[in-house]
Amino acid sequence: MVKITITIEIDTEPLPALPPGGLAARVLEAMNTLIDRHEAPCPTNIAKLLDVQPGAISSPLRELVKRGLVYKGEKIGRKQPYYPKD
Repeated sequence: MVKITITIEIDTEPLPALPPGGLAARVLEAMNTLIDRHEAPCPTNIAKLLDVQPGAISSPLRELVKRGLVYKGEKIGRKQPYYPKD
């Protein structure tokens, strides 16, 4: 008989607040604006609204997902929307 012991450590330290005016905060604000306009809050639309390259949106989106502030929705055609959590 083999005895296996598993130890799980969970990091419960909260993440620091988003820097005001930073790109991640602006992305979150743009998502809400697009939702208010009944447009898909996908990276392309967010980038157009913020007047930045679409590739510049991926890191802030990843950060917002990591923090649990947004989630990835179901695809709409080729668009991948992200939605703020309530």
